[in-house]
Amino acid sequence: MAAAFISLCLSYEGQSQAAKDLNFGLSVRRDVLEEQIAAMNADTMVHVAGFDGITLGDDLDIERDRKTLLDMIATARPLKYFPVELRSIMFEELEQYFSGAITEDMVIDHLESRVGVYLGERN
Repeated sequence: MAAAFISLCLSYEGQSQAAKDLNFGLSVRRDVLEEQIAAMNADTMVHVAGFDGITLGDDLDIERDRKTLLDMIATARPLKYFPVELRSIMFEELEQYFSGAITEDMVIDHLESRVGVYLGERN
């Protein structure tokens, strides 16, 4: 029963149906993922855990976004954990950046500084 359930969940039909739910995220199937990417438009809302979503609007570039996403997937490696302290630093700084409160250069400087201090304290 469990194998049949997993098979259904991972089937094209199962993933296609699940992808219609706004809370689904990205499909684990390449064919369904490609359909999700192709269906993006200016009204597509993207989310990062811990942050407000944004609408792509004029920043939509399906080919660039597709390449970036697939490159990220191809090079992704599972980590055992991400320390809570580093996650807090990232969320604090990126929240300010995505809200427009600080510039890209500022967020890079802040992250380099704060992560450097964190790593220095651990050694």
